[in-house]
Amino acid sequence: MEVSDQTASITQGFAPGPDARGTMDIVWPCVSAVILCTWIVQDSGIQKNKVQAASERFFMACLMIIAPEIALTIALREFLTARHVVSECNEHWKARGSKIRWSMVEGFYACMGGFTLDGKKSLTSKDIRSLVYQGFITPKSYADDIQDRSKTDALMMFITYFQALWLVTQCIVRVVGRLPITTLEFNAVGYVIVSCAIHILKWHRPHVVPLPISMSLPRDRSVEGAVRALEKIDVHVGEKHQDIETPPMTPLSEKSSEVEDDAQAMSRDIRGRECPAGSSERLQVHFAWLLCCIVGVGFGIWHCVAWNNFFPTHTEQQLWRICSILSAIPYMPLVAALNWKESLGSSDERQRNKLLHHFCNLLIGSVLFLYIFARGVLLVEVFIGLRRMPAQILVTIQWPNFLPHM
Repeated sequence: MEVSDQTASITQGFAPGPDARGTMDIVWPCVSAVILCTWIVQDSGIQKNKVQAASERFFMACLMIIAPEIALTIALREFLTARHVVSECNEHWKARGSKIRWSMVEGFYACMGGFTLDGKKSLTSKDIRSLVYQGFITPKSYADDIQDRSKTDALMMFITYFQALWLVTQCIVRVVGRLPITTLEFNAVGYVIVSCAIHILKWHRPHVVPLPISMSLPRDRSVEGAVRALEKIDVHVGEKHQDIETPPMTPLSEKSSEVEDDAQAMSRDIRGRECPAGSSERLQVHFAWLLCCIVGVGFGIWHCVAWNNFFPTHTEQQLWRICSILSAIPYMPLVAALNWKESLGSSDERQRNKLLHHFCNLLIGSVLFLYIFARGVLLVEVFIGLRRMPAQILVTIQWPNFLPHM
């Protein structure tokens, strides 16, 4: 936005209201919208301990304020994982003639660790896929049960939507009416956009589910057999290149023979063809990393929208421009370094590539320092920049001019 004509009249210091648009009329809508948006999109998942759940939610809200693109990255990867679980389970059941299908509700619930075996052993999404392939989990829809247990604060969500919509509407109307807006408002609108994206990704995710759900097993299958199958899969997949001495398994039930041939289950697709172990997961991870790069760069570029905005000093304007670019550029090498480090594999392989491992850590540390510095400068500037503003920023919107006349 060009602001060459905004320097004609400058307002110094705190601007009181309510006769005109005061400083607090700018700060309060932005701060409240950011706090509400960052809080409402966070979920504590399976609620085992209220204090721990609240602490986890508070930590994620703070993380989103400091680095919203990282919070969006986490939501994106969770969405892709949930979709992958649903796709694999449904394809497996479809191939066996079942008409029951899982929705994204069950997929998210699996990623949350909400399913258990007999109310005791918590299952990960990988465990569920393994048990589905081996026939330990019967096709059954849990969506209604999960939704009944899900607790959503409808009033809080309504307040958040209203506050965010009001902020965005004000900014759009001011731009249409050629009235300047502050960098704080630019920044707050960016948070609202990211929050909306996270909310869309988590649309089917259950909210604050207090208790896990025990999965149904076929009559000819036992919990002990399922546990042993998971242990055998872990040994076969995770340590297949090592010599492992396992103690002889004592039959825990008359169905002890049901897991003898299941160690190879996860290395085949539902049609019985061999496939590389974890190939789909690796492809999904690479796709997620690519989207994360786009997300991180996009939020950094958003700050460049205020490239020609008014700043109290020329130095602050230059610093804003530099940090806007710095907040976008480091995210790509950071994602690449994390992906590279993840590709190094096991701890033994990292020991053999010590130099590369140390280089990865150095690169990640350097990039994080640049990113934190840039984000810190931008967050501080949006507030200290209010000490000196063009007088036009304090001009209130004349709403009758923008409403259709009857």
